[in-house]
Amino acid sequence: MKTIIGPLDFSSTTQKQLDIIEQMALAFKSKVFLMHIENLSKEPADFSAGPDTVRKRAAREISDKCHEIHKKGEVLQAKGIDVTSLLIEGDIAETILDHAAKKDADMIIVGTHRKNIVSKALLGSISEKVLNGSSCPVLLIKP
Repeated sequence: MKTIIGPLDFSSTTQKQLDIIEQMALAFKSKVFLMHIENLSKEPADFSAGPDTVRKRAAREISDKCHEIHKKGEVLQAKGIDVTSLLIEGDIAETILDHAAKKDADMIIVGTHRKNIVSKALLGSISEKVLNGSSCPVLLIKP
């Protein structure tokens, strides 16, 4: 297993997901791509509208996530893992699948969330979309 994709959302599942990514990467000497994806087109406070304070808050939140994804990558690098940390804009599931295809990923390790049946039916699940759309194995990490 040469390449692992690890999309992080900084939820309660993230640390468990990182622990498994670390174990797999060390066991197989894998290259890891950690990524956080922001879908700005679906954000109510995007950069094109709203008062200046709203835009500044949104920019600060994205900057914080950029810092956090790089910090998570540095922890893995300190353990001898080859890591690239990315903050990407786009549709979350599509971006994960596109990146996995471009990097010829051997596995995607993604966290899941507990959703009620109504939200799952209306919105779908990112992890479900990744699982159904991936050409490589997907490891789902439960909360």
